[in-house]
Order: sequence, then structure tokens, then C-alpha cells
Amino acid sequence: MKRQKGASAVTPTEDQRAQAHQARTHETRACEAWANEARACEAWAHEVRTREARTACQEHISRRGFCRMAAGMAGAVAAWALVQASGCAPTGPSDGGSAGEPAASGVADGGLGRGAASASAGKDAGPTGSAAGDPAAPSAQDEAQSRAFFAFDTLVQITAYGADEALFDHIASDCARYEQLFSAHLDDSDISRINAAGGSPTEVDPDTADLLVRALELCELTGGAFDVTIGAASLLWDFENATRPDDAALDEAARHIDYHAVSVDGTTVTLSDPQARLDLGGVAKGWIAEAIERTLRDAGVTSALVNLGTSSIFALGTKPGGAPWVLGIRDPRADDLSTIMGTVRIAGRALVSSGLYDKHFVQDGVDYHHILDPKTGYPVQTDLSDVTVVLPSSFAGDVLSTALFVMGADEARAWLEDNPGLEAQAMFIRQDGELLFTEGFVEECEYAEYDPAGA
Repeated sequence: MKRQKGASAVTPTEDQRAQAHQARTHETRACEAWANEARACEAWAHEVRTREARTACQEHISRRGFCRMAAGMAGAVAAWALVQASGCAPTGPSDGGSAGEPAASGVADGGLGRGAASASAGKDAGPTGSAAGDPAAPSAQDEAQSRAFFAFDTLVQITAYGADEALFDHIASDCARYEQLFSAHLDDSDISRINAAGGSPTEVDPDTADLLVRALELCELTGGAFDVTIGAASLLWDFENATRPDDAALDEAARHIDYHAVSVDGTTVTLSDPQARLDLGGVAKGWIAEAIERTLRDAGVTSALVNLGTSSIFALGTKPGGAPWVLGIRDPRADDLSTIMGTVRIAGRALVSSGLYDKHFVQDGVDYHHILDPKTGYPVQTDLSDVTVVLPSSFAGDVLSTALFVMGADEARAWLEDNPGLEAQAMFIRQDGELLFTEGFVEECEYAEYDPAGA
């Protein structure tokens, strides 16, 4: 484990600073206006809680142009948009940006997200700064295309080179189906039917069965630090309305948190404990990110960024020309949730974050956050405020960002060292502000401190 060292940041020229400042001033005003409308609309969708409300909210956001950025769905306002192709982001430096100069950065929170990361995907200056006519520049059909839509109580954004509207429509339709299968908050979902079955066997979709089988393997691998039956407790908490369950209810719920109660036989799922409850909020987005990746690959797309609420991002390949994707990592220690603390460069890997700052509320002087301890059903007591994991599998990343957070810094470090096959690198931020890295994080992910003066 490495403590933070003085990562170098490239100093921009005065012209670059002036251009960036002018672009940020203009675009931030526009993006904040769109973000305000989107947040109001999203709040309405949460209140009504119907499929029609979600659809109407998505359509409204799209009409306002907000579907080309990912900003503030859970309250954080984007400093500027994630994707330059949207027209809402400042243009990056002509060389495509250094590790200290992301071409564009944004910050957002997903409704089901647990942390935040931002992403850059250049178009205006070309993915590697190539000029028109340069052999490295993408052809017209390989220009970046973006689509965003509302699903899983968050804003999903996909940027892909060589994609078309039909492909985006197909992915959006798939995501609507996945939500219908995996959500514990929709009465007719597979998960809700299992929870309501009172221990009786329940037939589910093959995708639901696949997700559960894989999730149970990771429950076992993490020693229960991640547990799909956390729903016995999580479904009692209401972080949107700052509602805390009473102690007796939580103590009883904790008795029914045990992933060993779940059995999957083909497409038949049974809970041996009738009072156990599934909640896939900590794993579903990882599975969905991999499903989207497969769909993109099947369509011939080799360069894309899949962003599920900004806490779970997958970079498919590199940008055209071979440049990695530059992602900004939000600083949970800052009062301003749009503050970027550092950048990483990744290709063919996922970046997943979990943190205390996402869903939480204060009641009677106690700050309750949404990452629950499977042993107690209460918010986990940990020395960490944020975990960011980078690894090849979005699915494993979704689980690990939660499990490592529950373990705490020292146990998490030891666990990663004992499981090298996952090829995971991690960054930990302690609640006292100390920044820790796994041995290869800085080198493999090309981590660098973010210099706002050079943004």
C-alpha cells in the first residue's frame, strides 16, 4: 500500500488557462441551468414513483438537451459536462490532455450510485488531438455519439464511436427490461416476487438467475462483506425522506441477512429463510454495464464509455487513435461536490466508487450513510470515506467497491493482496483525509493530482 506521493501535474500555458477559463464560465452557466431543471424533474419522478413519471422525466430532460451530459441527479451540480461531443464541455488541450489535464471533467451522483467519478471523451479536438485529414483522426462514421436516459433511478450516459441511434435505442430498451427484473422497488420485478414468495421457489428470467449466481460467488469470496440479502435491512431505510428504522426492526432484520439462504437451481430461486430479502442495488449496475459492453461489441463498437450514474464507469477499449480515457475522481473531502482531486487513464477497464457523501442524512446529530454493514443492518462503522476500484470487470468492481468499504482500509488492503486474480487496483481515502493506494494504482492507472488551474 502506498501513501500519497507528490504526483506531477503538467503546467498549462497562459493561453490554455485563458481559453479553459472562458469556456468553463460560459458552459458552466448553461449546464447549471439544465442541471437545475433536471433535478427538479427528477425529484418529481421520485415523488410520483411510476413508470410513466420516469419516462416523462427522461423525455423532458432530453428535450432540454441535458441528455448529453451527466450532472447532479442526486444533488451534485456538474462543473461542466462529461462529454465534449455534447457541446457542453470545454475543449481540452490539443494533445488530448495529460494525466493532470483531463480534456473535460464533470461530476455527478447517481440515484443508485455510491461514489462519483467523471469522464472525458474528446471530439472537438479529436480523441488524440488529430487534425482533419490526419491518418489518426476518426472517420465520419467513427465520430463520438452520445445518448443518455433515465434508468435505475439515475442518469445513464453512453458515449460510443461508430454507434447509431438504433443501437442506443436497443440498449435503452434492454436497460428498461433489466430494471424491471432487478429492482427491489418495483412490485412485479423478479426480485420483488422472490422477496414476496415467503420462501417458496420462484421462477425468474435467466438474466436474473445469472446475476444471482455470480453475485453469490462474490458474497462468498468477500466473506459476507457484500451480501445480496442486505435487503432485510436496506429496504427499511429511506434515505430520500431521511427516515431511520427503529432499533428493534433493524435488530430483527439483521438476523435475516445471510446470503447462504439463497439457492439458485437453473432459473428457480428459493430463499430458505422466508424473511430474507434480496436487494441487488450494490451489484446490478455492474452486471448491466457488462451487458451493455457485450451489446456494443456485438455491434462492432470498439471504443466507448459506459457511465451508470458516474459511480460505475466502464471504458471499452481506447479512444480512436489509441489514447486512453481520462477520468476525474471527485474529492469527498471537499465541501464542493464538483471538486476533482485527481485523474486516471484507463482502457478496457472499469472504475467504480463508493463513498459516504452520496446518500445520507443527519438525524439527532447522527450522520447516517447508505452503505450498510451486513452484520448489523446499520451504516457501517469504517475508517474510510471513499473507495475507488479499477479493474477489468464492472461486475466485480461494483461488488468490491462496497465490500472493501465495509472491510475498512487495512483489511481491504490485505484482502486485495490475497486475491490478485481480480487484477484490481484501489485508492482509499480515510476519514482523516489520508490517501492510500494499492501498490500498482499510481503506475497502472497513471494517477495524477488534478490541477484546477490547468483544467
